[in-house]
Amino acid sequence: MNTESLRNEVLVPAVAKTLDIAAKAKPTKEEIITTAKITAAVTVATAVVSLAVQAVLRNR
Repeated sequence: MNTESLRNEVLVPAVAKTLDIAAKAKPTKEEIITTAKITAAVTVATAVVSLAVQAVLRNR
């Protein structure tokens, strides 16, 4: 499966379904804040791992 088909067949429907579920849910302010904190933490962790991998590959 190439990147284009992965995006079209898996990611787009998954995001659409998630947005549909989120639109129907009525999250509390605390849930929204918690979700934002988790998202930010995952983003930072992903960036750190990406930079570490790049550094390792550069030093080969």
